[in-house]
Amino acid sequence: MSRKIKQKIFTIFVEGDSEMIYFKALNQQQWVRDSKYKLNLVRCKNHDELLKIALRGKYDRKNLIAFDKVAFIVDKDHMTSEKFNKLLQMDYIVGFSNPKIELWFLAHYEKLQADYSDIDKSLKRYISDYYKTHPQIADLAKSYAQAIQNVGKKAIPNFDVMCTSVGSVIQEIA
Repeated sequence: MSRKIKQKIFTIFVEGDSEMIYFKALNQQQWVRDSKYKLNLVRCKNHDELLKIALRGKYDRKNLIAFDKVAFIVDKDHMTSEKFNKLLQMDYIVGFSNPKIELWFLAHYEKLQADYSDIDKSLKRYISDYYKTHPQIADLAKSYAQAIQNVGKKAIPNFDVMCTSVGSVIQEIA
């Protein structure tokens, strides 16, 4: 009789509905269900609450240590460079998108370019009626590997340059 191995807890904090839709769909992928991690998704009220948690203002270190892995999915939004640098110095995995999560979504369709004047407009070439809670966001999770490949050198978190490191969080699940 085989014993079921207890899965480790990988807690991912997200700041918005789009991120929650994407990661819930990712959590339904067979490879994620078969991984050694059970995903615990936490939807924060907003960008400020997520940063407060990440920078240890809301949860104390003792509470975050209870999880085997912790990640934060965060956009640049109105973040200061000081908060960005502090976030990267924490002991967490950071899925950072500059300027916003739609850059990660766009990577599911094309190799990222050096710059986009309007990311939403570029994304609408593929999802014509795109909006923040569009149901097609969930479908994108199936092609995460293509997005990781399409991000290329834009995967390194950088406060001043367009980038998205969401793929690094996904790679930690495997």
